[in-house]
Amino acid sequence: MKHARDKAGRHKGEGLRRRPGFRREKTRVLIVCEGRETEPNYFRGLRDEPAVRDRFVLEIRKGRGGSPTNAIQKALEDIDKAQKRGEQFDGACWTWNSRATGAN
Repeated sequence: MKHARDKAGRHKGEGLRRRPGFRREKTRVLIVCEGRETEPNYFRGLRDEPAVRDRFVLEIRKGRGGSPTNAIQKALEDIDKAQKRGEQFDGACWTWNSRATGAN
């Protein structure tokens, strides 16, 4: 049984199929900020940049304020909650204003 061919010698319908898409997985990062406004706003702006948005999922959380220890505790709690939901982060970081806390 012969199949019809086009001018390029391909079987009709061949070569017109879409290849399956390939999308690189994004790195998921938790960012907990000691500050309530300035730091979260900064990281939201960074998250919206195309170079970041294409490669990362940034989960930005406001901390409780007060001290670097509070930001770290909040990050650990959020990581634990995510794990209980069956989710995980590829990385985590926390920020604080060293001038506001007296740390150097």
